[in-house]
Amino acid sequence: MTWLRHPALHFLVLGGVLFAAERTLHRQPAPAAARAPIVVDAARIREEFAERSGLLPTPADEAVLVERAIDEELLYREALARGLDRNDRSIRHRLSEKMRFLSPETARSPEEYYQGALALGLDRDDVIVRRMLVEKMRLVIAAAGAAGEPDDAALAAQVAAHPERYAQPARVRLYQVFAGRTAADADRLLAELRASRATPDDAAARGVPFPLGNRIGPSSERQLARLFGAGFAHATLALPAGAWAGPVASTHGFHVVWVEEREDAEAAALASVRGRAREDLRAGQRPERLREALETLRGHYEVRVVGSAS
Repeated sequence: MTWLRHPALHFLVLGGVLFAAERTLHRQPAPAAARAPIVVDAARIREEFAERSGLLPTPADEAVLVERAIDEELLYREALARGLDRNDRSIRHRLSEKMRFLSPETARSPEEYYQGALALGLDRDDVIVRRMLVEKMRLVIAAAGAAGEPDDAALAAQVAAHPERYAQPARVRLYQVFAGRTAADADRLLAELRASRATPDDAAARGVPFPLGNRIGPSSERQLARLFGAGFAHATLALPAGAWAGPVASTHGFHVVWVEEREDAEAAALASVRGRAREDLRAGQRPERLREALETLRGHYEVRVVGSAS
């Protein structure tokens, strides 16, 4: 279900999650003895893997799949324990519709259908509801860990560790004239432009009409690659300024290029990338926060693995 990973779902859920995180993460959990043990059936995991792939998992694959199943069950159980399934519009609607389908002859309000679904335990065996709750619990953990603001030293270290991400890349402003589909066409056009000492403005009518226009940029190598392909972008950045050059191949055909201006790469100033660095730093910390949270949750449950092949 790729829609479960969509940013819009995260946005809708996060408001409620932030409130829930404050109220629920600091609640004292029930002792492990008071909670039903988590039992993971490795044999069933092997069967499901074989059905999907046509192969039996290797012992290493099985170990990863078992750990993933334990983690998801921990997150699901904890989401239920913290009441994240209550007052969730998406979950309420899904369960109401399931109950409506099971009893179409009875006209009830959405709330009555929802309560009926809860009474029958329809929320406990619904794969979609389960996945939604696992995702909500992940967001609770992420929100709880994002309370503190990273200081300037941490942000500066983040920027210094990833200069390619934050620096202003080298850019060029260029004028291209599309010659056509063959290098020979570009050779003839290049000779004509050089012989007539044509300026970029003079060259507009010399080539084949091009949908992206003639004047491009300032653009980085990545931006040029999106428009013309990686080969064109790499070649263009190496061209001298103020002269016609070519043929330069692109995903469209062949071009003659005049580099008008070149801007060298510049190191990023913290003030200009502070917001991006903050979000990247937080995102990089989320896997570790999740790992620590899952380790803590394991102390709240007895975990059993049955049916192991080893």
